[in-house]
Amino acid sequence: MKNKPLLSICIPTRNRADVLEKCLNSIVNDQAFNDDVEVVVSDNCSEDNTQDLVKSYTECFENVKYFRNAENIGVCRNIEQVLNVAQGEFLKLNNDYSVFNEGALKFLVDTVKNNIVEKPVLYFHQNQNLKNDIYEVIESFDLFLKKEGWSTSWIGSYGYWENDFQEFDDRCRREKRFFVIIDWFIRSFKKKRKIICCNKNLTTRYPFREKQGGYNFIEIHTRNFIEQYENLVKEGLLKESSIEYVKRVSLLPSMIQWAVKLKLANKGKFSYDSQKSFEIIKREFGYYSWYRKDFIKHLIQTVLSVIKREYIMQIVLKILHREGGGK
Repeated sequence: MKNKPLLSICIPTRNRADVLEKCLNSIVNDQAFNDDVEVVVSDNCSEDNTQDLVKSYTECFENVKYFRNAENIGVCRNIEQVLNVAQGEFLKLNNDYSVFNEGALKFLVDTVKNNIVEKPVLYFHQNQNLKNDIYEVIESFDLFLKKEGWSTSWIGSYGYWENDFQEFDDRCRREKRFFVIIDWFIRSFKKKRKIICCNKNLTTRYPFREKQGGYNFIEIHTRNFIEQYENLVKEGLLKESSIEYVKRVSLLPSMIQWAVKLKLANKGKFSYDSQKSFEIIKREFGYYSWYRKDFIKHLIQTVLSVIKREYIMQIVLKILHREGGGK
């Protein structure tokens, strides 16, 4: 590559070669993949065949770059690492298990081209809302947080202009709180006070062999998640009512769903620590007047949904299997 790329697709990874291959194929085989785009993979000391896999791409494509950490530096440090070594004007994070949909890469390149002069904060909302324009300009953080809610915890929603990212000092100051991506996004908003929300279904998520987890999911996604935004209330950039709205409409039902999922329908898919899940939920939401009513409502809905999905469907499948002669 002779010129500075316009867009860097930044992929932090560890021990997920099976899905990483699908992700890389979806990018390099896209018609929009050219010298305007680079792919950067930061391998957090994988123990599978990730290194050999990515080497097969770097040997074929000059604009696919591979970096490997000598030891496991942790999730947050690896996210910081992949963004730091990327060279593009805009650094777009992408999960290693997220496969690009048709037209997504062109959409990203066009979005960067159209905003490269002003360089507003860009946020990528996964589920396209057909009632709205593809691009939605948001200048109020209250409006943004109410619109996005808990989905702001996902790294695939984020990207940063390279010159902005390089200006961040103490980038991993939120490492122990897990959500460095939100911290960088908030810093960008404070500087620019304008978000362009890109409503486009960019990727499809694929399941992977290795168990997800290794931490207390409910703790991280309640206290640590919401704490990022509570600081904005103290600074006058966000209303307390917006925090309550997100906790009631987005966070509480999501955490109840995950707590039930981990306890009743895990089946070895996750290694999250789910101890004291409901105690944590009560601690974070129990002081609201609506908590008891909402908790019971969402708990019943979730349990019924899990029973229908995990048990009734299994019975139906067994019946169909018998009627089909076991074929």
